[in-house]
Amino acid sequence: MHSLLVSAENGFTLLQDAKIYALARYLELPDLKRLAFHNIQDTLSSLYKFANTMVVTNVMALAQYTYAHTDSLANSEEPLRKLVSTFVASKLTLLAGPEFDGLMAEGGEFAVDVMNQTQRETTYQLWKRKEDNSALKTEVHSLKRKIEEMEEASDDDGGSSDSDSDSDSDIYSDIW
Repeated sequence: MHSLLVSAENGFTLLQDAKIYALARYLELPDLKRLAFHNIQDTLSSLYKFANTMVVTNVMALAQYTYAHTDSLANSEEPLRKLVSTFVASKLTLLAGPEFDGLMAEGGEFAVDVMNQTQRETTYQLWKRKEDNSALKTEVHSLKRKIEEMEEASDDDGGSSDSDSDSDSDIYSDIW
């Protein structure tokens, strides 16, 4: 894996690997292309920890180079474009600022891809939240049934006095 210092070298490393990726793609060297892609992926996965102008500058330079030197594929997403747009979409708050705004204002495929990735992530998060809520509702329903079963068992045993069951009802009424 790359050794990583948050410095001007990051931008050079990202840009250098992007250039190697584009050249390997052009020359149809899949192993070299894959290596460059993984180097970029490793560097980006380390960058999310740091929020500084150097990181923003380096990522924006990577995005500009990637979109200038790779073509979108007719029937699928170009892997490096997808990696870059997914990274940018997932780190919008980290990357927000004049450089990012300027690149987005240019429009083009980069802006479209970032917005599509942002929409996908938002849709996924909403779906995940809905699934989490559904699981919680199921758990609450299950707990309510257990409480009712315990109350019925307690009533069948004749174990509590009327005053105890009244206070239990008051407690449970807050829950329902």
